[in-house]
Amino acid sequence: MTLRWAAILSLVMATTAAAAATDTTVQARKGARLYLNNFGGNIAVEAWRKNTIHVVADHSERVRVVIQESGPDIQIQYASPRRPARIDYRI
Repeated sequence: MTLRWAAILSLVMATTAAAAATDTTVQARKGARLYLNNFGGNIAVEAWRKNTIHVVADHSERVRVVIQESGPDIQIQYASPRRPARIDYRI
């Protein structure tokens, strides 16, 4: 029984270690547009009255979320050695 629990604990620890998150806030100009490229995963958007965009993304440690400003607009994409990637966004 102890060996079984050790195996389950190892699996949970490995799964937790493989997860990563991005949590950042960027300034947004008035009238800016947000472009988000996401192949798989959930996207939740909540509006507020601040001139910032708060991006929280849950993804694997192999994925890097890239936020770029192009004039007044903001683009959110990802870079991954294995495409496509699953990312859950909260904006």
